[in-house]
Amino acid sequence: MSHSHRHSQDTAAQSAAHSTSAHSSPTDAAQKWCTPHSGNPYVSSKGGDTSTPEGILATMEQQYFGARSADGVMALVGGDWTDINDVSNAIAGIPTGSIEWCTTIRPAESGWYTVIVDSRKKNTPDDVTTWVGDYHVETIPGEGLRIIDMRPNPTVVQELKHKELKHKEADAGA
Repeated sequence: MSHSHRHSQDTAAQSAAHSTSAHSSPTDAAQKWCTPHSGNPYVSSKGGDTSTPEGILATMEQQYFGARSADGVMALVGGDWTDINDVSNAIAGIPTGSIEWCTTIRPAESGWYTVIVDSRKKNTPDDVTTWVGDYHVETIPGEGLRIIDMRPNPTVVQELKHKELKHKEADAGA
């Protein structure tokens, strides 16, 4: 499955994750947006140490959202699960302008990591898009640590849908 499908294949996760900060001030939302954490979960709005699975995954998202570099993403990839055209198309699908993102990474089963990326245009705390997927990271002889596969994560997508539904119900009752 191609990484580029992440922005089109999972519209359920995206629509489920449009959350609001109706109960917070803009300052509160900005302060809570993305607090870096190096443990489990690993949280970053930047790249990381590419010699670690969490760091290479955070760096991949930084290449997508920050640098907007297909070459930068491809330098982190091993195998044939995606290509430069797919990555370029995925980057083209990210809104232009000043984007901020927050990547949360948790270990899944051996070699796999669940990646949740929340993104929004700066100064729009109520319009957050969330993407969820699992990535397989392995050391490739002669190349080092690489991202070698990606798959959807339907469990987390369902959790996001449920959370969004509860949030909408709470807003409707307010």
